[in-house]
Amino acid sequence: MKKWISRRNFLKATGISAVAAGLTACGGSSSSTSSSTASGSAATSGEMPKVVMYYPLSSVQPDQEKVAKAIHDYVADKKGIDLQLEVVPSSSYNNQLNLVMAGSEQVDIALVWGTMVSSCVAKGALLPLDDLLDEYGTDIQECLGDYLQAGKVSGVAYQVPVNRSLFYQGGIVVRTDILEKYGIDPATIKTTDDLDGMFETIHAGEPDMAMMRLEGSGTFVYADYDPLGDTFGVLLNYGQDDEISDLFSSDKFRTECEKHREWFKKGWIASDILTTTDGAAEQIKAGKLLGFYGTVGPGTAQDKTNQCGRDMTVIPLNTVFSYTTKVNSFGWSLLNNSKNPEAAMQVLDMMYSDPTFLNMLDWGLEGVHYKLKEGSDRIITFADGVDASTSGYFHNWSFAFGDQLIAYFWDGTEEDFPEQVRAMNESAMLSKAMGFAYDVTPVKTEYTAVTNVCDQYLSALAYGCIDIDDNLPKFLKELESAGLQKIIDEKAAQFADWKKENGVS
Repeated sequence: MKKWISRRNFLKATGISAVAAGLTACGGSSSSTSSSTASGSAATSGEMPKVVMYYPLSSVQPDQEKVAKAIHDYVADKKGIDLQLEVVPSSSYNNQLNLVMAGSEQVDIALVWGTMVSSCVAKGALLPLDDLLDEYGTDIQECLGDYLQAGKVSGVAYQVPVNRSLFYQGGIVVRTDILEKYGIDPATIKTTDDLDGMFETIHAGEPDMAMMRLEGSGTFVYADYDPLGDTFGVLLNYGQDDEISDLFSSDKFRTECEKHREWFKKGWIASDILTTTDGAAEQIKAGKLLGFYGTVGPGTAQDKTNQCGRDMTVIPLNTVFSYTTKVNSFGWSLLNNSKNPEAAMQVLDMMYSDPTFLNMLDWGLEGVHYKLKEGSDRIITFADGVDASTSGYFHNWSFAFGDQLIAYFWDGTEEDFPEQVRAMNESAMLSKAMGFAYDVTPVKTEYTAVTNVCDQYLSALAYGCIDIDDNLPKFLKELESAGLQKIIDEKAAQFADWKKENGVS
């Protein structure tokens, strides 16, 4: 079973690029960018089926039309398809996409976030893909394998996930110099229980330094469960349990809260953790923090070293596994507005099989915007005379396109990065709920109420900032009053139906 991946090389890009062509802005808005690209060696659009591809980027690049023309001509010559690319600023993409779906103008392929798929299907906005995949999407199927399940609703494929780092592995990223200073071998740290001894040693010599936090915002809970979208009812044991459980009333959650409470009282978690606006990288640069907990894998050490301005060491703590919302965060769908779904699926299949096509979407034109690094056939850097501030096409959205493991990678990436990622993707344990999509509509009132309770208690409990014995019972009681059990029951009923429909035991 081939399972996917593409590591979205956390590109340290500054500008964001857009590739555009075709179609006017959706819904009459001027916020999307397009241009006509029928040209030269390509036949006119009247002689070829037209496909409109619609997606977000942070901003339009100066060489947008130049790249769009090259892409158009390449696809025309390769497939006999008139591909028009339309870009919408990411800040307005959701609103614009909703307008497009409600309208009648042609848009064939669109980037659709995983959180939107179920609601879009309910509105009749997306085309079912199974037959099209069988006829025109064989490379997609070969690339993604079982991970295609993540784009299904009621057993029908509606989204093709982007092939990037689709596994999840939790771990910590810590300062290498501090480990060396105190003679700590990272290979001896295997589980979260091993952290106490390390922190005890380091904090004794670095009393003003906090030991641990999350990399970003959120709840400091070790992710060894399938959150099923929102953590309001989860599958424990890396998604291998048969029944949905309440995470917050579990022994696991209480134990973690109690551990972090001890850390907080010892100063291992910063006293201002709930109010500081500084990110983990900024705190490490300033010498205030040893490290952070987050997603780790191939390339993480180099990425975090670049971000933190210090050499960083990665210590994995959890089993490698995967679940639906990890996989389908970014993906592509065919809209009901499509005029040429067969041609659209052929274009989509190119994103998972044709490196030339993919590299133009990702990086622009070789020799103009980028060049291969000397001695490498997969690592690139800026073209001669170009840098981040002067490139006409340099964006940080390559994570959103196709199979990124067949594309070039930016300088600083290890040569064998794709092989490392493939190996981890192949070994990842899949949640039993892979492909399950939860519809919150029947309990949306309770969902809002439970979210409000979590906003009040969850981070403070999980970081150990407040007494567990006093506040965890209050938290659980207020969750009960807000309707958490109703949410879990509804999710469990939907999960049971989904398992029956899909033959999942």
